[in-house]
Amino acid sequence: MTRGATKIYTIPEGEKKIADHAFCGCVGLEKIIIPSHVQDLGYNVFDGCVNTQILFKSTTNMFFYGDNSFKGTNFKYIYLSKDGEDILLSPYKDESLKDDYICSDFNMDKLVKYFSCKGNYRKNFVQTYLWKKEGKIKFIPPDFTLQVFPASQLKNYFINNNNKRWAMLVKEFGSDTLTEYEKNNSFSELMKIYYALGGFSENTAEREKAYDYVLNYVPYKRSADNTPFIVCDDIHSKFSKIELKGAYNPTFSKFFMKYYHKNPMFMYFSVNESAYYKRDYICEAHNSFDRILKSFPNRVVYGNEERALLSPEFVAEHCLMVEYNSVDKGNETLAEIVGRYGYSQDQFNQIQYVYNEAKRIKSNYVICADKAIEKNGISFRILEKDDPLGFVLGDITNCCQHIGGVAEKCVFDGYKNKNAGFLVFEESYYDENGDPAKEKRILGQAYIWYDPETKTVCYDNIEIPTAVLKDLKKGEKHNDKFSTNSFLDAIVDSADAIMKAMNNRGVKVERVTTGKGYNDLAEQLQKRFGRPEENPKARHRGYYGYTDADKAQFVIRTYDEVTKNYSDTIRETAKIIREDLNELDASQNDFEM
Repeated sequence: MTRGATKIYTIPEGEKKIADHAFCGCVGLEKIIIPSHVQDLGYNVFDGCVNTQILFKSTTNMFFYGDNSFKGTNFKYIYLSKDGEDILLSPYKDESLKDDYICSDFNMDKLVKYFSCKGNYRKNFVQTYLWKKEGKIKFIPPDFTLQVFPASQLKNYFINNNNKRWAMLVKEFGSDTLTEYEKNNSFSELMKIYYALGGFSENTAEREKAYDYVLNYVPYKRSADNTPFIVCDDIHSKFSKIELKGAYNPTFSKFFMKYYHKNPMFMYFSVNESAYYKRDYICEAHNSFDRILKSFPNRVVYGNEERALLSPEFVAEHCLMVEYNSVDKGNETLAEIVGRYGYSQDQFNQIQYVYNEAKRIKSNYVICADKAIEKNGISFRILEKDDPLGFVLGDITNCCQHIGGVAEKCVFDGYKNKNAGFLVFEESYYDENGDPAKEKRILGQAYIWYDPETKTVCYDNIEIPTAVLKDLKKGEKHNDKFSTNSFLDAIVDSADAIMKAMNNRGVKVERVTTGKGYNDLAEQLQKRFGRPEENPKARHRGYYGYTDADKAQFVIRTYDEVTKNYSDTIRETAKIIREDLNELDASQNDFEM
């Protein structure tokens, strides 16, 4: 095929995977046919196949694509053949297409099913979907739209030019192309809240109201020139657990619009739990709103009678009512903890399966730490593999590290991988007699992993709830012990404890780092530890999920096995330079004498 002897090739019967680099450099290959039994493409499969037409013979199979599967190809379209018709898919934005192409009903159900799978399997695949019928090109909405939109409501994407209005909103936030915003997780969350407020309603007035509200109030962090930052933490994590199952609820829209612009944390409560335990119930409020209204039909958003109001406190109290069937013996605590967060029975079944697997590898867990000594009210601990708290850490800290979130794979990896886990930072509470209370407030957490090749433990990210960040900043202003600096000290102490414990067990650790991406303490970390290490050498090998540590990592602590010295890299380097300069001055003086 490299010489052009074979111009058309069909993958043989029975082959389920095309191996890495399989057709690399096959410049003479004009057409390759991939039957339905093929389910997996490796890395760089078609690198250099600049003139090859790729024909998939099924639209119902789910394909898994490796990194750079289509790297090096210059083809403009990928074709899928179904029922005698070729479905045309463009991996790039086709500038020749107009904005007014519409979606027809041709094979819509199967296309929705095909392109709406969860995960990152097609991250290097198509950006815009098109197909050909009777000589006309029709438009399919982009990948993340199909993942977010309820299939039964997809027609609302097109009526009244709703898709164009959505594109205008996207452009207002600084992105002009489908390619740009499909790659940004924050736009999925933005679409969820825009949909939930009526942005795709059949009613033009409701749609316009949602458009103006989202534009002006939802992305409350803005740049110096007043342009909204769509990638702000608020969007990235706040709305990721919203479930869109059908038509939007206009009453929820009124409820949200009444409170959110005054206080984005208006659903932040302690409900049926310790008085010290608070979290944001906004997603649960949306997901439970239909049920709450059905149970309490006389409650209203606006009114003079307090007892008749759908107040934030009332909604939060009635959000979580989940009990599970088929709870394995010994997993009762798991069911109780997970049930507080509104996960479905199917999600619990998935969680329980992973939890049972984790218990089986508990004795092989690599990451460990010496017992923490509480300083300035902050302590830390590594969760054991049988501690169910790890499944809900993202819910507690308001980040995307939860089941159904962008960082779902981090949760599963933290339980199933012996080289990964979770680190929790907590604050003790004291009763009226000054004695420590049983419950602690979770201040922050990190999904952590160990890279044996570079002997590095990496805190993939450090997630801290907004309310805790505010408390830390208050401490800074009032010179309180509980401040950002005290939290950074706790991070350093945890790094020392992990290095000492793991080295004592014979697992060599020379560095502890933390990822920079979406890190709530990135600015403070840079002030304390200097600029992050770009293109870091430490990698979570064998893991292909979401990570905040792939682009840059701050080096928190290092360990010298010879001197047994644990150090802050920046400070120790400066110290060595000073000592060298002093020695140089002394030798110079001796020479002059």
